[in-house]
Order: sequence, then C-alpha cells, then structure tokens
Amino acid sequence: MNVIIEETVEMTVVHLEGDLDGKTGPAIQEQLLPFVTEYRNLVLDLSKIDFMSSAGLRVLLSLQRQMTFKGRFVLVGLSQQIINTMSVTGLLELFSVAKATTDIQW
Repeated sequence: MNVIIEETVEMTVVHLEGDLDGKTGPAIQEQLLPFVTEYRNLVLDLSKIDFMSSAGLRVLLSLQRQMTFKGRFVLVGLSQQIINTMSVTGLLELFSVAKATTDIQW
C-alpha cells in the first residue's frame, strides 16, 4: 500500500494506492489516526484502490466515527465496484463522497 499525504490550509488529502484489506487496513488506520484526532478536514482519495475488503470498509467506518465533531471526512475517487459494495451494505449514505478533490465544497 502506497500512501501520499498532502496538507493544505483547508484539508489533509491522503492518496491511497493498492489494496485496502485486513493486511493493510490496521497500518493505514494507525497512520491516519493523527489526522482524525485534529480539527481538520480529511479527504481520502481512493481512486487508485484496486481492492477493498470488508476490513477496508471497517477502517473507513472507524475513521468516520473518530472524525465526529472534529472536521469533515470526504471520500473521493470511488470505483463503481466500491460504490456498489458500500451502497448494498448501507455504508455509502454515511459518508460524504465526491468524484475528485476539486468537486468538494467546504
């Protein structure tokens, strides 16, 4: 899993590349924890995620829960497969979603 972090005045953008699953999920969650405990807007760019397991979905949900009252959490670049999976499980409606970071209105 490759992780690139960009910080701007408005937000922290985290670009993930690879698989988000039981192997990579815990490390990603630990790496992103400092960003969700600050009062920051966090954007996860998932456009280069090849595969996301249920463990990856749990990571997203956990990060979302930890962001409550601390900032805005937005997912961008979701593949159709991830959108379908999140929609079927009812998780999609829990997240703010945009096609790209340029589409986010703060």
